[in-house]
Amino acid sequence: MPNSIFLSPKNIKKELSRNGLYFQTLKLEWQMSCAPEDVAFNYADIAHSDHVHDAMYDKPIVVTNDVGILIRTQKIWSFLKIPILLAGYSYEKYRHCTYFSLYGIHVINEVRMLPHDSLLSTKIESHYHVGMPIFLLWLRPLIHSLLKRNFIALSKDDRQIRERRGQLRENGCDFRVHSNALNFGPGFQQITEIDTENVIVAKDNCSQKEQLSIDLNKVESQMVFLGTDIFGVQLMKEGDKILVYPRICFHEGACLDNATKRNANLICPWHGKKIPPCITYEFETGQTEYAPNNKYYSMNVENGVINIYFQSS
Repeated sequence: MPNSIFLSPKNIKKELSRNGLYFQTLKLEWQMSCAPEDVAFNYADIAHSDHVHDAMYDKPIVVTNDVGILIRTQKIWSFLKIPILLAGYSYEKYRHCTYFSLYGIHVINEVRMLPHDSLLSTKIESHYHVGMPIFLLWLRPLIHSLLKRNFIALSKDDRQIRERRGQLRENGCDFRVHSNALNFGPGFQQITEIDTENVIVAKDNCSQKEQLSIDLNKVESQMVFLGTDIFGVQLMKEGDKILVYPRICFHEGACLDNATKRNANLICPWHGKKIPPCITYEFETGQTEYAPNNKYYSMNVENGVINIYFQSS
């Protein structure tokens, strides 16, 4: 998209001010143990809203790798929900803009992601530029109060995603990123494609197979966890089968230890992806069946002991 135009928050504010709006900026900050890329991912991740946040629900209208335009149903109070037409995009690396207007009030959220102290520490600055005509200026304290409350609630919810990805980076993982028209990422559309696997497991961490073992008779109808939540598995007995699941969603890195199980699938807590067993073992035949998309796990049963191996593909 060589002819794409990405207007900066400063220029949006300038244009709206020409049309009689009066602006004041509310600055809010939060620090998290993650890389700036993880915060950028979170802002581009439209698909997580319905699964992680209780305060809002997003319905995408237009999603490309460059921009997300959506209808956000925002909970103001328990009895009041308001639909908002919202546009979000990145106009520079580690700079994100979200813009919406409602009943004559215009809000430009200029987000800056600043590396802080270390590679896995990021300071997030949200500059809410709130503009309104002169006859609505009396509402400014209320609007600022609602924005602050919403910022704190969403930041608490999103912390699990951002810091989880930071944890994965500390353990040698990385993430595939599709660039936008400005040659940096992540792309909005890429993240909504939940069947893709964007977690990259470093081969240096898996130069030899990691073996996990458990006695066959210790696997019951409740999940049993083996290994770490990156390279490990969780398994359970269901009828005459043992079902083996990963402890990580390889789409974007969510931990699956507390994932809901629906029929034979685990449900990713970030994006609702259905994750079938990567391995199924049948007691009667001794047959081991691997899921088509299983790239990391292998298994054998010897002398009543299940041995499961993890190796980077």
